[in-house]
Amino acid sequence: MSFGLTSKRYLELTEEAHQDFGGDHLSLRKLISVCVLANHLPEIVFAEYVVADPSKVHGQSRIDDYRNHVQVACPAALIIRDLCDYAKHGPGLRRASVQVDQTGKQTKLELDTASFVAGVPNHHYVDRFVVTLKDGTERLAEDVIRDVVHYWRTEFTASGL
Repeated sequence: MSFGLTSKRYLELTEEAHQDFGGDHLSLRKLISVCVLANHLPEIVFAEYVVADPSKVHGQSRIDDYRNHVQVACPAALIIRDLCDYAKHGPGLRRASVQVDQTGKQTKLELDTASFVAGVPNHHYVDRFVVTLKDGTERLAEDVIRDVVHYWRTEFTASGL
């Protein structure tokens, strides 16, 4: 493993980066950090277990097959991969599986949950990073990241990683 990290420690770093981003959801640096860490988890897990215990990588013998397994189980992982690949290669990605069309900050109207609980619905505008998919679907970057981190927490527990 790079830097001598186990996959479990790498997940911990990913979770720490996720918490950092959650505390400052408009930080592009923190968004990129958590995306890069989460995007590399399939390779980290695969490298650690493909020989030692292939059952922990669902019997996959190739990294591409394991990554595909992860992306089927957690479609948000493919979005994270697209974000990382766009950061490296720009919009000319040729992978058939590319889903991301564009990203950027947008101002969104959101319900103020505190006032709603008090019985007085109120809305306010907030800035968010938004990922627009090729089919026109918009996803908040924080939701995509949350889904991927949750998947990995669950996978580490279920597979005994």
